[in-house]
Amino acid sequence: MKPIFIYLVTLIVISTASKGDDNLNLFEIGKSQFQKYLDIKLAEIITKSNNSRVAAAPFALLHEGRTKYSVLLIHGLNDSPYYMKDIAQLLFDQGYNVITLLLEGHATSFEDMKSVEHTQWVESLHWGLGTAKQLGENVLVGGFSTGGVLSVYAALETSDVKGLLLLAPALAVHDGNSGNRYGAWSCLLSWRARTTAVVDSPIKYKEHSMNSYCQLMHLISDTYEKAGANAISKFTTSDSDTEKSIIKIAEKINVPTFVAMTSIDGRVPFDKLMLFYTRLKVSKRGIIFTPNRNELPETDNLTIEDNFSLKHGFMPLKENHYNKEFNEKFNSLENSIKSFLAHNFN
Repeated sequence: MKPIFIYLVTLIVISTASKGDDNLNLFEIGKSQFQKYLDIKLAEIITKSNNSRVAAAPFALLHEGRTKYSVLLIHGLNDSPYYMKDIAQLLFDQGYNVITLLLEGHATSFEDMKSVEHTQWVESLHWGLGTAKQLGENVLVGGFSTGGVLSVYAALETSDVKGLLLLAPALAVHDGNSGNRYGAWSCLLSWRARTTAVVDSPIKYKEHSMNSYCQLMHLISDTYEKAGANAISKFTTSDSDTEKSIIKIAEKINVPTFVAMTSIDGRVPFDKLMLFYTRLKVSKRGIIFTPNRNELPETDNLTIEDNFSLKHGFMPLKENHYNKEFNEKFNSLENSIKSFLAHNFN
């Protein structure tokens, strides 16, 4: 059966066997919920962006019925669901139903990023989890950067999450030796923006709102609290306190977890991600992209992609026709994820 394309390939349905009337009814409810969500988001994108950012719309890759596992995927800060398209296709090809979220403030108008609040992202997360539960008997959550920390937040909050796929999760931000104090400046200057070197495109803002970083810091702080760690009080947490919080998060996670990292990440501190990974007590697998493996400690279940420098924003994409942010070694990431899935979710 050929794919049915609806609204610029934002919803794809491919035939597979259903599992009975109950599962089919739940699937139809979930599919309908996502279609309504998609219609609302598309209308907002078209209106606010003058039809210029439709490529950034959320999408679903769905089989014809409810699957054993469904996956909720969440993009990063200033990005869009487009950045999750290749991971989504990989998961769909493995037999999973997949849906994506478009976080508030993204893909509409840059002005929306100046007023967005992190609580809106959490509300979207809750909606996504509820919809994913209709589409699969069990739910995995995955995300890139900000989407990664939202995924961790979900796993700490509800037992409905059965696994994590984390791509450079923003459990902290780069700020020298001062922990997460960068957030203090971003919140004090929340009305300001800075222009980046990223090519302007429909899938990612060229400008970065300081408010978006401020909201990320609030989200990180809330995630620390979910794990029973100290919140980022006025965003002046020391580097030592940040490490203690990350250890608590790792020790609280109780589902199989995949982590992808790059040792030259300019956004998320690599040492904090390594700390998180090594302190996980669950079934885990990961991959590190690095120009020099000799600088890395020996750790279990880690694939090392050596002699390769990968920037933060390039990690999740196999190809990118808009701004050329893509991962030339995506096949290594793909194979690591497949191995993780085969080991934990047969």
